[in-house]
Amino acid sequence: MKKVKQSKYAKKSINDELKLIARLKEEDEKLAELMLKSNNERIKKFGTRIADSGRIIEINEETGRIKRLNLSHVRTENLSSHRNKQKIASKFYANCDKLQETYTDNIFVSVTLTLKHCHVDELSDIINELNHGWTKLINTPEFSSYFSRTGKYYKDCGYFKSLEIGSSTEFNKINPHFHCILHIHKSFLHTKNYVSNDKLLELWKKSLNDDGNDYQISAHIKHIKNNADNSITQQSAYFASYATKTINLSKYNLNFIESYINQIDRRNLIIYSGTMKMINNKKKLIDNNEDNNSTYYLYKNNSYYRVTVRIPS
Repeated sequence: MKKVKQSKYAKKSINDELKLIARLKEEDEKLAELMLKSNNERIKKFGTRIADSGRIIEINEETGRIKRLNLSHVRTENLSSHRNKQKIASKFYANCDKLQETYTDNIFVSVTLTLKHCHVDELSDIINELNHGWTKLINTPEFSSYFSRTGKYYKDCGYFKSLEIGSSTEFNKINPHFHCILHIHKSFLHTKNYVSNDKLLELWKKSLNDDGNDYQISAHIKHIKNNADNSITQQSAYFASYATKTINLSKYNLNFIESYINQIDRRNLIIYSGTMKMINNKKKLIDNNEDNNSTYYLYKNNSYYRVTVRIPS
């Protein structure tokens, strides 16, 4: 296969990317097979869409960018999740530098907030609890100056918040938690305003109305700074895109899959607020420029094979 340039938004070569997409497609086919056995017509319809997605990929050999890739856009699809991860990363790469230039007195802070693992049938209620806890947290005295509508720096601050639903070692349980990036005024680092991991955990438990010592409830905060290896933009893009990965449902039974889909139905799992809305400018991953450098790859037998016959435009 001809060597092509590295993709602008990924460190993988095109060959490595195709191998990864093929693995995700294989997992999605197993998931679709399970979903098609459901007695629920809606679940079956989702299964059909997943089974039909990712069959052919068109890639620009000069730039290494994907020009065409059909997806089901079903949240449980691994391939859609992977592309969504790339889409979010591309938004940060495209807009994060401009955000830093616009708000020179602001810094970026990563925050991870977890809750105890829950049964899949409880997921919707736990999401409500997480969102309620988040609202209470950003209105505490430690954060209200930046995120409360009456706060001193409210108009110049914002956040990116993503709900990741991870797997759990406990049977039929999952691990929902928040990954957040705060775009916040630098006064947040001053001694009197400083929030340590221990302090954040205390505030998070209080926001959840939890007085116990549940080890599964945790909180972590970190100032994102330029370093020798990675810039603020690179670190933020990685952190934000990592948070969008989905649980691999092909490893679970049909009852679990049906319950999971119903629990997250019509849920907004990603939020851009305040100044971070600047990050959410539309950034197309698909390269639609007319050229003669496209190569097509067809999915067959768990791999993608190069197609020599050109598909007419």
